[in-house]
Amino acid sequence: MTKNNLDVMKLADEVEKDSQSGTLALSLLTSGNVLYSPDPDMPNHLRRLSPSGRLEIGIFSNGMFIATSVIRGEDSKNRQNKNATFFCF
Repeated sequence: MTKNNLDVMKLADEVEKDSQSGTLALSLLTSGNVLYSPDPDMPNHLRRLSPSGRLEIGIFSNGMFIATSVIRGEDSKNRQNKNATFFCF
């Protein structure tokens, strides 16, 4: 068995740096992942960013994301797009 030396703090610093720069989100989107983040304007709502660039606001109900509005994409409404950190699920 080979011992694997992993510097957890260095890895955490790299992930934080990539997250803040947007590199991590771009990489995840390019790989086909959907990203979620809290919506700063609507309590208890999430933003969902798809690889196509579609950005929606909504909630989860019974394990499904229900979009309540579209910020960017088809049927989009004019709404200021604030910077947000997105999470991959």
